[in-house]
Amino acid sequence: IPCGLILSEALVNAQKHAFPQGWSGERRISIEVGTTDDGLARIAVRDSGAGVAASAAPAGPPARRGLGREIMRALADQLEGTLVSSDEGGGTSLELRFRPKSAGR
Repeated sequence: IPCGLILSEALVNAQKHAFPQGWSGERRISIEVGTTDDGLARIAVRDSGAGVAASAAPAGPPARRGLGREIMRALADQLEGTLVSSDEGGGTSLELRFRPKSAGR
């Protein structure tokens, strides 16, 4: 459930904030699911939009400190995972990594 909620929030945030009104660039949101070399589950959501800094309200706090981000971090904590966001290279990416629990636990 925490994975689904994080993924949903990340997709909503990308759709809502990545492409501001008048955006003329490419509109792409991608989801990558897989595992790392050390066996961690990895879920990444990337967009080709304006980036976090550009989409933050001028008079408000930066977008990376919003309620949605805090909720996603709390959900990642439930998974004993890490949540890393970046807006380097255009667009924004959010990556969740966690160790999957076995079915018996």
